[in-house]
Amino acid sequence: MQASYKRLSYIIKVIIAQINIFFVLLFLCACDNNDMNGEISVADSLEEFNQPVAVRYIDGVLETDSKISNKDRMKLLLLKTKALNKLNCPVDSDTLAELVDYFDRYGEANDKMLANYILGCRYIVDGNSSEALRFLRIAAEAADTADVACDYKTLHKIHVHTAMQLMGQNALTDAMAENILALRYALMAKDTFNAIITMEQRANIYMNQGHGDKALDIRSKLYDLYMKHGYEREAAISLWPLADMLIKSGKLVDAKCCLDVFEKKSGLIDNDGNIEPGYEAYYIAKGRYLTKLENLDSAEYYFKKCIGVTKSYFNLNDCYVGLSDIYKRKHNPDSVIKYSDMARMVTDSMYAKMNTTHIQQMRAMYDYNEYKLSAEVYKRKVGNAMLVVVIVVFITSLIVLGILWYIKRKKMAQRMVVLKYESNIAELERAKQELCDVNERQQEEMKQIIEEKTNEIKRQSKTNENYLHNIQELEQSRKELYDFSERQKDKFNALIDEKNNQIEQLKNEMLKYEGVYDAKSIKSRYSDEPIVKQLKYHARKDFIQMNAEEVKQLKTLFAETEPFNKIESLVNSNEYQVCMLVRIGLTPSDICILTGLSQSNISNIRKRLLTKLSGRNGSSKDFDAYIMNL
Repeated sequence: MQASYKRLSYIIKVIIAQINIFFVLLFLCACDNNDMNGEISVADSLEEFNQPVAVRYIDGVLETDSKISNKDRMKLLLLKTKALNKLNCPVDSDTLAELVDYFDRYGEANDKMLANYILGCRYIVDGNSSEALRFLRIAAEAADTADVACDYKTLHKIHVHTAMQLMGQNALTDAMAENILALRYALMAKDTFNAIITMEQRANIYMNQGHGDKALDIRSKLYDLYMKHGYEREAAISLWPLADMLIKSGKLVDAKCCLDVFEKKSGLIDNDGNIEPGYEAYYIAKGRYLTKLENLDSAEYYFKKCIGVTKSYFNLNDCYVGLSDIYKRKHNPDSVIKYSDMARMVTDSMYAKMNTTHIQQMRAMYDYNEYKLSAEVYKRKVGNAMLVVVIVVFITSLIVLGILWYIKRKKMAQRMVVLKYESNIAELERAKQELCDVNERQQEEMKQIIEEKTNEIKRQSKTNENYLHNIQELEQSRKELYDFSERQKDKFNALIDEKNNQIEQLKNEMLKYEGVYDAKSIKSRYSDEPIVKQLKYHARKDFIQMNAEEVKQLKTLFAETEPFNKIESLVNSNEYQVCMLVRIGLTPSDICILTGLSQSNISNIRKRLLTKLSGRNGSSKDFDAYIMNL
């Protein structure tokens, strides 16, 4: 029955493989033969489901295509190496070294991870646990888990193999950490089968840690998980370790059920009752179960059968201990002594080998911890560098924000001053208008009174004998009213002049804060003029005085500028030159060079011009503001 099942399973696998090959070849025919990307895609597809065909296909491409680029050649070699690794075939060490070196320098994250993983697997096969752990660690660090294209399947395998190596070094805490990562990436890859296998590995770690209850809890769930997802054979295989645990805990009925399913459905036992190599521990579980049932002869048979095929010291020790127990029950002291001595000899051999292995383990763990420590130091340095960058950026941001806040506050303060001056000017304008209105009303009232008096006198004059006297009185009244009106008018004019002066002063003050004259805009107005550029160059580069032609061009520039052009008739030649040079935005130093006058003379001229043109005293800067505002 088992043989028939195996043959049927093999036939189904062959048919599926042939169908897959057919579709891959069909895809190949649809692609351009010269398209190396198509070749690589085919090789990648073949590697997934039929590794022998993939290897032959890649060899054919490498042999027939002489123009293949180094990048494509390395990619094909990586896929071939991946297929050989799945087939447990030895991979040339030079090829592996070349692949790792190339993809470490030029490869993407997934290719770099795969190359280092395969090299780590090679060291596992060679029994070099230290180097295996080192390259598995490099492979794990090469993974870019932030990339949606991250190869989580390979990353899962990396952490599974790392956990296995750490279990061999008895570093069970680290092994559990790697197992947790392996399960996470299996789930991210949506690889249910490997996720369940990873849980089975966790049960083994718990067992080695002495947490038999946790291990039993996981193993009791594995069968149902495998069956739920359609893995019947794997479900059956998972039962014999569970059976052994149940036997040790005395749950013989449950153990019997597990053993029966394992024997019938695992496909590991042939018709003669022989189990496939690597599963000899099944004979020990069977022997222990039969010993518990007092079926000693059958139990003896399975223990001795295991001794004949196993190469494991642990299995031999369990068999000799089991036989010693059987002969105790049979009351055969000679055989008890014999197998007790044999168990002790195996134990001694185990300890001798364990001492050698322990030294290797210590060396491997030292290398592993050293590498892990260097990786942590590097991460710490990177973290410190990032912290410094963050601090610098933070401080710079604070400085910039402080400057911006200061500028804003200064602008607000200036704006408040300007608003205050504008408010005062508005108040004065209103007061001025009110005075004018009052003056007009009073004049109107005076006119009305005069007219009324005139009319009244005229009426009375017709009947009054003192007509002439009334006329004189009327004229006198008219004159007094006129004089009063004139005095009032002078007072109002004086008040208006006073208010105008106040308004002018406030406007000048406001100009200082708001820059109404906007020197920059005036400067920019003349900055592109050829004569302005020429004069600036003379002043700042040549250090020479301007000539008569340049003065003429400068005057032409301002010939149409009202009311600035009227200044020329009010001042002398030097003074007018100073006015023009200030107007185009030149500095006092520049004006000294262009006019040939000293700086003190320029300053005095500017002060004198302010008084002459505006009728008020002030500084040279006040004159500059006045000229700019014309």
